[in-house]
Amino acid sequence: MHPIQQAEVYWLFVPTDWKVRDLEAHLDLLDAEERAVYERYRVDRKKIEFLLGRVLLKRLLAERLGCEVAEVRFVKNDYGKLFLNREAQPIQFNLTHSGQLIACAFAPLLIGVDVEEAQKDYLSVMPTVFTPDEQDYVRQATTSELQIKAFCRIWTRKEAYVKAVGKGLSISPDSFAVPIFDTYGGNAPDMVEETGVHRWAYYTCQPHDDYVLSLAVAADHVEAAVEDAEVYPMLRELDPYELLHFGNTNAKAR
Repeated sequence: MHPIQQAEVYWLFVPTDWKVRDLEAHLDLLDAEERAVYERYRVDRKKIEFLLGRVLLKRLLAERLGCEVAEVRFVKNDYGKLFLNREAQPIQFNLTHSGQLIACAFAPLLIGVDVEEAQKDYLSVMPTVFTPDEQDYVRQATTSELQIKAFCRIWTRKEAYVKAVGKGLSISPDSFAVPIFDTYGGNAPDMVEETGVHRWAYYTCQPHDDYVLSLAVAADHVEAAVEDAEVYPMLRELDPYELLHFGNTNAKAR
């Protein structure tokens, strides 16, 4: 099976009218370190974003591990990447957020996910984070809106890769290139390419008109026959109200 087919992606939009007090009943799902991080945030929006991200991740991991949500605990590596606090790592996962959108991804392979709000003008930073070919790809877009989305397409792929390998800012984004063009256009995955010590498959989509989301999935053992296959991950939008009440999370599958 193609690595992209083994990936599951879930996202939700944080309601703009939510207050910190609306989520306080779920603070007991945070361990001591997470609670300290939560308390350090001085802006309510950041507190809500952090807590809801942890609830999302722990809720979905608990379903896969067959345990209680409160039993899901994390450890971090030196660069801040989260892992399950257990010797075996049966599931690889990653978490991301931008604007009102929070997303997470799961796979049995190394995986990274990143999302960016495509309404902000990031173009001025291109020379410091993109290779010359990547910069040319963005500049070839015919409108400023398309240029921003082209930027986000490349940037989220780079971020997804960096997050998958778990080395954070120790990897300079202009020190490596990601595939730019889809083999089939639209949302189909790119051809497998080699970066660092692994080969990687990339996938980019728009979960909403204003957001661009990308996956990077380790693809070391993909056979040539399926390398260029038109395949898709499982994509699903969740209802934040159902998530907090631990209802059915299988909503709006795509």
